[in-house]
Amino acid sequence: SNDPVPKYCAVAMSLFKARDWWSATAGVDEAFDTGCLCVANILNKSDGQDKIIVGSFNGVLRIYSPKPPSFQAEHLLIESQLQDPILQLLAGKFVSGSPALHLAVLHPRKLKVYNVTAVSGTELASHCTLNLMYQHSLERTSCNMTCGPFGGVEGKDFLCVQSMDGYLSFFEQESFAFGRFLPGFLLPGPIQYIAKTDSFVTCTSSRTIEAFRYMVLAVASDDSDKRQEGSVAKKGSGKRVMVDWSLNIGDHGLELYVTTFEAGPSSVFVLGERGLYCLNDDGTIHFMKKLEYNPSCFLPYFSASDGAINTMIATHTGQLLIYHDIRLTWAAQLPTLPVAAKIGKFPGLGGVIVLLDGQGHVNCCYLGTDPSMFVAPPVGARELNYEDAQDELKALNKIAKEHSKSSVDTLPGVEEELQLIPSVSSELDAVPYRPDETMEDDADVRPSVSVKLLLRCLSRRPLHNIIVTAHCDLPLAVDHSIIHVTQIGPPDPNAELKFVFYTSTGLLPLDLSVTATASFVTNTGAPRLAQCRFSLPLSLFCSACPPAKSGEHKLTLETSRSTIPLLDLFPEFVLPGSPLPPNVMAVRFHSNVDVTLLASKNSQRYRLQSDKFEAMNIFTVEFDRRIRKYFAASEDFEISYVGNLPSLEYFSLIEAHLEARLLGERYQQLLGERAQQFRSIQKRLLTRFKDKTPAPLANLDTLIDGTYRQLMAIGEAYEENSVMIRQTSNALSCGTSLILYVLRLRSRMSPNEFEVLSHAMPTRVPPSGELGWEEMTFASVQHLLRSCLAKSDREQTAISAALKIPRDAARLKKHIALLFDRILKGGKLSLVSQATGPIPKSEALKNAAADDVNDQRLAVNGEDSYVLPREQQPSTVSPPPPSAEAAAMAVSAIVSAASKKRTRLSPLLEVAAGPTV
Repeated sequence: SNDPVPKYCAVAMSLFKARDWWSATAGVDEAFDTGCLCVANILNKSDGQDKIIVGSFNGVLRIYSPKPPSFQAEHLLIESQLQDPILQLLAGKFVSGSPALHLAVLHPRKLKVYNVTAVSGTELASHCTLNLMYQHSLERTSCNMTCGPFGGVEGKDFLCVQSMDGYLSFFEQESFAFGRFLPGFLLPGPIQYIAKTDSFVTCTSSRTIEAFRYMVLAVASDDSDKRQEGSVAKKGSGKRVMVDWSLNIGDHGLELYVTTFEAGPSSVFVLGERGLYCLNDDGTIHFMKKLEYNPSCFLPYFSASDGAINTMIATHTGQLLIYHDIRLTWAAQLPTLPVAAKIGKFPGLGGVIVLLDGQGHVNCCYLGTDPSMFVAPPVGARELNYEDAQDELKALNKIAKEHSKSSVDTLPGVEEELQLIPSVSSELDAVPYRPDETMEDDADVRPSVSVKLLLRCLSRRPLHNIIVTAHCDLPLAVDHSIIHVTQIGPPDPNAELKFVFYTSTGLLPLDLSVTATASFVTNTGAPRLAQCRFSLPLSLFCSACPPAKSGEHKLTLETSRSTIPLLDLFPEFVLPGSPLPPNVMAVRFHSNVDVTLLASKNSQRYRLQSDKFEAMNIFTVEFDRRIRKYFAASEDFEISYVGNLPSLEYFSLIEAHLEARLLGERYQQLLGERAQQFRSIQKRLLTRFKDKTPAPLANLDTLIDGTYRQLMAIGEAYEENSVMIRQTSNALSCGTSLILYVLRLRSRMSPNEFEVLSHAMPTRVPPSGELGWEEMTFASVQHLLRSCLAKSDREQTAISAALKIPRDAARLKKHIALLFDRILKGGKLSLVSQATGPIPKSEALKNAAADDVNDQRLAVNGEDSYVLPREQQPSTVSPPPPSAEAAAMAVSAIVSAASKKRTRLSPLLEVAAGPTV
């Protein structure tokens, strides 16, 4: 439409609300997109008034004749349910011999052209009929289409449909003309027709704008000429499809629009994700503007007032921005988030902006604002008294200060809008949880506990679309991790949810806590979060068992009060049928690991023992929590650790985890080598098979079979190693938590110091990721040794190395041992360095070199060294990382074992089982 937006839209750059002219809702629970809106004089009336045509993905076609001020039933001219989803609507001269406008409807596999006519005898034309003129069946799934006078034809419009695989189908009204594949196609993009140059322009997935001449497409020849199912193939020597011009804009194109001046070149407008681009019809850039927001749709339109083209952009923040070239001239707030925008001419007003959002809300609006009749009175001139102003300012500051002390912030917070109240049962469910209900045996039955979560709305208005998420770590699992609540609030302010937690794997638990999070949007549109944490019962992870007489690993805790019966602390672990003494109890985790707790009769000590060091973590922490709660009334109650730090046990967990990571890295390298070898053999075989004069295969088939077996064997070994990495990560997590707890008791560190230590040595070891636990811990511990635990200024000079996976754990173990020793000797942990004073750069390089050379005794920056006592010294001999030969031999053994089960390998295949071929 050439009708401009009203002139007052370009008065000044300001933010106003778009003026509502008419609105309607096209269906309920239907989906809409950019091509689902069309505004045209589809009834071919002489007054030139447009109609609004809306199609949905549900296949419903609606035509509206809007009239202010609000929607009436007679405004809906037609509502027809089509058989297929509607992807795009276009209006044009699509019927031969008729100059009238017809409606083209694009379906996934069909293209239909309809004639829309008003029913005779209706004065207001409040009813229309939809007559099918013709249709085309599409061989490929369509994406979008465009129309125009292709080839310079006059008085008629042709159609071009782009498929999902880049195939352009050209239809000359009732007949199919030809089809072509676009070169270098990957994903479909928007496409438009430029009448001035008789070419098509499209956005590619490589972020370029490409143009193709219609005549080049018409005379080109490729495999697309072959029609399916009995059609005759067109054979001939044609030209290849060549690009007329291309331009890399470096942005993904969302929409295209072509504008044409009567006496000037055409302009191609491209809306990208981060920019607006205006191109000439020869591919040169006219102007571009980077956007600081996410656009949803746009529409360039011709302004008759200044003879230029303005651009209208709708954003995901609900704003409508008007640009004159790159200058913002107007901004208005929209009631919806539109996905399509058009301009139409309606009764009494031209240049109406028609917007369609994804839910089917159709809004007709215009730009402007209500003029304000208020005129501010002139300010009376008076002499300024600075002394009185100073006294008044002091009085106001005093009032504000008193008010801030006495008053409470009245802004609504998260707690005032939604509250989460968990209710955890102390006993397990009577009926265990069964993840797979189709299995009838008891092999998949897991002990479970039910948690009821009460959502209480404290807001005066109801809250909508609340997403409640329950987050837990392995071995815990939940039946429904995400629950969606549609509405909560008055008159029913409470909603109760139920989660069932169970153990999914045989790993050891790191803690018993679970986090529940509720995310929602307030009535003002602000996102909010509400969280709560609760602990699950220990009996979910273990059960009572007979105590063991001894254990490989032992921990002794001493309290300031006499020992108490252990069943008073753990009443749920009573062993039925065999009563035990009150000072002995034991539990068994689902991973078949026992932990025994003994209470001394003559002293104030407790002993925990187990065959696995990491298994004592959760039971020790739970024992600490329960006994502190038991003696909560005693202010001087304390717990201390007796004995040396279990450094050797902890270092063995680090070595096992690092060894599994190194082996996994080697498996990945072998997989890459064998995959490259497999592809090379495939290429050679394909070359042999395509050759017109076949040559001998030269045992390439045997070689590819052997390489395939190696790939499968290495893949199986990599999967087994991934399970091992997950198990060693879990063991290292529990072991780190336990040794930090023991170190806290031994050194009596404050909560702030323990928080710093916990961040330096994280207890949650990630099973995967580019940056592993060893690299992060080494850098953090090294920083503490060179900052708050440094003994001199020279120790602070350090040049940090790149974070990469170490080849062995020797340096990491030495750094951790030195960290523990300095903490036990009274070192205080903080984020502030203890030493001061600048150090020359040459001295820093010298000290850093000394730190790398000395591998027998850990010397921090070459000055101070410390050797742990013999009973606390870590093992300096670490298992060497798996070499390429050792890993290849292991793979060869796997291949050999697998081949013996099937068939004997040929000599050539036995050679292929080596490191490389």
